Amino acid sequence: ATTVSAGVALDNAGWLPCGDGGPCPAPWESVWYHALPANATFPPRQLWVDGARAARTAVAGATLGLTNVTGGYATTASSNETASWVADGVEFRWPRQVKNWIEPRCVVSAVTDQNLIVDPDCWTQLSARNVKGGVPVPAPVPELVENVATRPPGAGEFVSTKSLVFYRPPADDPYRTPTNAVVSSLETIVNATKLENHAFEDVTWSHATWLRPNLPAGYVPDQSAVTPFGDPPAAISIATSTNVTFE
Repeated sequence: ATTVSAGVALDNAGWLPCGDGGPCPAPWESVWYHALPANATFPPRQLWVDGARAARTAVAGATLGLTNVTGGYATTASSNETASWVADGVEFRWPRQVKNWIEPRCVVSAVTDQNLIVDPDCWTQLSARNVKGGVPVPAPVPELVENVATRPPGAGEFVSTKSLVFYRPPADDPYRTPTNAVVSSLETIVNATKLENHAFEDVTWSHATWLRPNLPAGYVPDQSAVTPFGDPPAAISIATSTNVTFE
């Protein structure tokens, strides 16, 4: 059997406990940190540990005291907490808030005083989708704010900065040292055209990710995963080919 991964492996010896201090924002108990390899896509949207996917931590928008301002939100969070949000790729999420069937995502593009400015192109698209009484209006306060690396991850979750990933083991094994960790980095593992009589046998394709929310204009879908930029890339893409099999 062959495994083809779209991720970057983290060496087992590189994990260190936050309880010992180091570069962690605080001496978080039962949280581990690891340097992000230079060839990993940032910010990582997926982390796999021992074959299980860790969720990226999201905090409730209500806990940050968010209120609407032009182009984004004011916050009651301290400037010390929000200073790194642009560099860390902090992301706002609106599950079922703009339309019942979509969950837009936009990153923070600027922090000025206590104001968090949303990526302008993403904000424009979001407002256009948020129509009330036939008129586009600014988006409501986001229900979730993802990848706030100044706050510790929950059980089985992770957060990241530009250089580090922080991970807390699952609740049923809270003191386990992370091993066999992989940071997903690529959306597409195979992109081929004009194949003929080709067979992929006993191959496991793993760790593909999606990057649309971190690209310019973010992720504001029209329907399901479809955005004005088209369908999301496939993990396996084969076009204008004949007699290609996967077994």
